[in-house]
Amino acid sequence: MEPSKDPISARTAQLNSNLLSTKTSNSRTNLLNRDGLLDALTVLYDESNNDCLKKFDRHIGEFVTRHRGVVNELRCLRVNVSDFEVKNVIGRGHFGEVFVVKEKQTGDVHAMKMIRKSDCLRQKHISYEEERDIMVCAKSVWLTRLQYAFQDANNLYFVMEYFPGGDLSGLLQRQGGTVPESAASFYLAELVLAVHDLHTMGYVHRDIKPENILLDRCGHIKLADFGSSARLDSRGFVNEGVPVGTPDYIAPEVLQCMDSNAKKMGYQVNTR
Repeated sequence: MEPSKDPISARTAQLNSNLLSTKTSNSRTNLLNRDGLLDALTVLYDESNNDCLKKFDRHIGEFVTRHRGVVNELRCLRVNVSDFEVKNVIGRGHFGEVFVVKEKQTGDVHAMKMIRKSDCLRQKHISYEEERDIMVCAKSVWLTRLQYAFQDANNLYFVMEYFPGGDLSGLLQRQGGTVPESAASFYLAELVLAVHDLHTMGYVHRDIKPENILLDRCGHIKLADFGSSARLDSRGFVNEGVPVGTPDYIAPEVLQCMDSNAKKMGYQVNTR
């Protein structure tokens, strides 16, 4: 390792800044932060807390004994599913469910998405890491924002803003399948702004449909469910030749990329 030219005090300050910062860059979530380190410590403790390992190596047993109290305290301090009271189910999908929940201590109402980890591992084209990054970094009024994110042994949890207006699919059903032209123009205009802001962040949604367009208490739209989203490269391309999204709503360029030649280079998204 090459010696550093910076003094120890400056390097220590940089370490503290990296470890204590809760900010995320617009390009990629910084893994060197408080939550990332706490996750790593918890995983290391859980993997070490195995009777066979502890019998095989006394140092592992000493590690578990020494840190048991600290890890238990951290589990209680961090956000977890026991902080919320589940009211009802508002959505079900292939990978999990969405609930209306109330934060027990404050009474605040949120939407909580529960995703099964086993499904995450099987579906390579679904990235819940990208979904989390989008909602964390989103500054647009048209995109759903994340309140909390946490996990347990079996599930991932995203606690998001709750919008009491339901989704556009429900509105269409209540209106007999259609809405007036003025209302359609209103919703389409806001949807264009939402998609533009998402493209500006460097992502493409890939599953825009009425069920993923939510309505807030004032009737404005909020684009949601970024589980199928993908990052755009510097050319504005998605480097995947895999069709993603709901069949009835898949964009033409995604279907065209299934051609043997286009499949290798992905497809381009018009972000203008």
